[in-house]
Formats: sequence, C-alpha cells, structure tokens
Amino acid sequence: MSRSDLPVTSARAGRADALMNGLQGWWAQRAPRERRLLRLGAAAVLAALLWWAGLEPAIRSIADANERLPRLRHDAAQLDALLLEAQHLERRRSGRLASADMEQALAATLVQSALDAETILSAPDDSAAGAQWEVRFHDVGAGVLMEWLAGLPAHLPVAVVSVDLSRSRVEGRDRPGHVSGKVLLKAAAEGTP
Repeated sequence: MSRSDLPVTSARAGRADALMNGLQGWWAQRAPRERRLLRLGAAAVLAALLWWAGLEPAIRSIADANERLPRLRHDAAQLDALLLEAQHLERRRSGRLASADMEQALAATLVQSALDAETILSAPDDSAAGAQWEVRFHDVGAGVLMEWLAGLPAHLPVAVVSVDLSRSRVEGRDRPGHVSGKVLLKAAAEGTP
C-alpha cells in the first residue's frame, strides 16, 4: 500500500465508523416493540431472499429433471432397440450363433424388455433336438412378456417350443395383468427365419 492510499483508507474507515455510530444511535432511539418488528421484518426479507436465490431454483430444476427423465429413458430404450436390431442384422450376415452367444443374446433381450429382474434363464440343453433354453418368469407384466415373445424371432434365430403361463398369485391373491411360468425356446432350424 502506498502512502497516498492511507488518507483514502482512513477517510473510508472514518465514514464507516460514522455510519455505524449513526445506525447505533438510530437503533437506540427505537422502542423495544419497534426493534422486534424490525428484526421480524429483516428475518422475513432474509427468508424471501433465501427462497428466491437458493431454494426455488433448486426445486424447479428437480421438477424439470423429473419431467425429462422418462423421456430420456424412452430415448435410451429406443437406442438400445436400434443397437439390438443392428446386432441382429450383423448376426444374420455372419451366420449362426453359438449356444453361449445365444444365451447372452437372450439375456440381452430380457434386459432390454425390462424382464431381467424377474426371470431365470437356464443353461442350454444340447440334445438331439438341438439347443434349448428355458426362461422362467415370476410375476411379470403380461403385456411386456407378450411383446418380448412377439419380437424375439426378429432378433434371434429361436423358435418357441412351449409356453406355460398362469396368472400370478401374491399372498394368496390373483394379480391381474401379471403372469408366472416358463417359456421353452429352441434354436431355429437352418431354413427358418
């Protein structure tokens, strides 16, 4: 700090002291009831500023995020479907899938259809009839399951051998729109799409 700044700084300090003394004098002249009202008003103004500057924008951004999240999930599901279709087209060009790859591909279609948490995919059975997979479902949405079954042949070279489904029962009560059971799949023959 240079010497020329000292008078400016001391002048500012003097003005700040004079202002503080003036405010203290003004405050001392107020009646106790008026002081309480002034404190209450200052607290209300402070609360309004906190709401306006901090809380309200945060609440608005949370609401916007909750509004955009389903749309983003839908877009992600569409992207997953496109990727799965591209993989399917690549597999068609490259030929048949090995049993281990088929099991992974089946698991991927279950995940894409949001059926992965409620299903059990059994290991393939390489019998004389060809590789087979048993997919067990417990309390899944019937519409979601039927949509998965309908789209499965378009994604993988499999055929549905049997479907054994029944309405789900939870705590002794039927659960409409939900099913449990199993679906038996086998590798499609060479000539079938």
